Amino acid sequence: DDREMVTEGHRQRINGEGGPDIYQFRVINKDGETRWIESNGVLIDWAGRPATLNLLADITERKLAEASLRKSEEKYRYLIDNAHEGIIVIQDGLLAFVNPKMMEASGYRESELVSRPFMDFLHPDDQKTAMEYHMARFKGEEVPETYDLRVMYKGGGVKWFEINAVIIEWQGRPATLNFLAD
Repeated sequence: DDREMVTEGHRQRINGEGGPDIYQFRVINKDGETRWIESNGVLIDWAGRPATLNLLADITERKLAEASLRKSEEKYRYLIDNAHEGIIVIQDGLLAFVNPKMMEASGYRESELVSRPFMDFLHPDDQKTAMEYHMARFKGEEVPETYDLRVMYKGGGVKWFEINAVIIEWQGRPATLNFLAD
């Protein structure tokens, strides 16, 4: 399946038309097994004629890991996007992630939520308690497993939510993963 692409890339380099220096393709080894190869080639002069010098690396394991990661990400993305609860990640006091259900429940678009302080969206009477619980959770102190608070709906409305939060690592740093049931 990759023969034409490899042949065309080689032809382009030999004829001085550029062509990719690095490309990936599949080969079939002597056992009939398909392997992924990455080629890094340069145009050289060989006995007075243009040729390519190619360094080949077997990247099969990397390709399999990428495919597995992609499949896992798709599965979890499907779960998050179709959850019946709002899901948010709070990091450094800012909303780092919101799922579609949270956007629907709050009336805000993702761009209006992400990178903004989570306190901006809480009812003023609930902000102190929410911040105390948030900080206590990071200190390892006892915090109620679930609690209720009010979220300001876009346009000034108020909705009650039941919150359940846990500490996670998000992009290499501590954060909270929060589940909000309307």
